[in-house]
Amino acid sequence: FFVIIIVSCAAESENIANLPKIDGFEFKNFYRLNSSILVAYMDSSGNSLVFKLNESSATWERIMFKTKVSL
Repeated sequence: FFVIIIVSCAAESENIANLPKIDGFEFKNFYRLNSSILVAYMDSSGNSLVFKLNESSATWERIMFKTKVSL
């Protein structure tokens, strides 16, 4: 049981180490939603990007851009 926990955490930390670098954005949060791994980035204006890990190809794809609109 203990070995399974260690191995699963090691695979997850490997994905965290391979996060995409986005100019102007900095890493904000890491989420696990069911079997999906999501990461969120935010810039200085409050805009945010969310990426999802495609586990079959070990690549990150952008799934959402949220802008902070101030009027």
